[in-house]
Amino acid sequence: MIIQKCELIKQFKDGTPCNIQYIELIIDNIQDTAEDMISIITEDSWISDLDPICKVSYQYKVKNTSKKLTEIFQNQIESPQQEILNTFGEYMISIESGEALKQSLNHKVFPLAELWKEKLTGNSGFDFHTETPDELIAFGEAKYRSSGNAYRVAAEQIQEFIQPEIRKDLGDASFLRDIRASQNAIQNLINNKRDFILAYSMNSSNFDIVKNNCLNDSVIKELEKETSTLFLIGVHIK
Repeated sequence: MIIQKCELIKQFKDGTPCNIQYIELIIDNIQDTAEDMISIITEDSWISDLDPICKVSYQYKVKNTSKKLTEIFQNQIESPQQEILNTFGEYMISIESGEALKQSLNHKVFPLAELWKEKLTGNSGFDFHTETPDELIAFGEAKYRSSGNAYRVAAEQIQEFIQPEIRKDLGDASFLRDIRASQNAIQNLINNKRDFILAYSMNSSNFDIVKNNCLNDSVIKELEKETSTLFLIGVHIK
């Protein structure tokens, strides 16, 4: 994984600033990436740090889900290099984006949401979560498309999740508390202070055009008004 990043500050008419962290990831070996992803989702030492009730609640759920995900990732390893399976692509963007934020911006990365949260529908909520050094929960949405660039659909999904009648970010608060988000981060979330991560596949190799189109997208411009920091992560697969 190769990481390139830049930082921008936007100022709105009311004087409110938005910090934009734009990151480009280049993944040049799908099989190796899938092997790393298996190691990440089967690493379950974090469960031992939970209180006894949470430990009992999560250990079987995590075991069954990680087994299912391992099968998906193993299928990708055994497929031809040029074929990215759609289900795998979204998990890859979630996991690799979290790792990039850990490496480049010192985020704490929580286990993949599907490991600890019931997936009641095909659209259960945010895909992955981190905690920033400023003790804010960053809610991540990952989208993979085999053609085109997926930033618009990821932005639209986040906008849907944070509608007043839905608020899937607040719905994750109890889970995040269970898996050891800091008390300050949870309190900030209750006070409506949180960040967002918009992670998406890039199928164009002209990164500057994708970046400019992403930053000028109308849905993303609206999303900037909802947070103090917006993390935009484009993932290009060679």
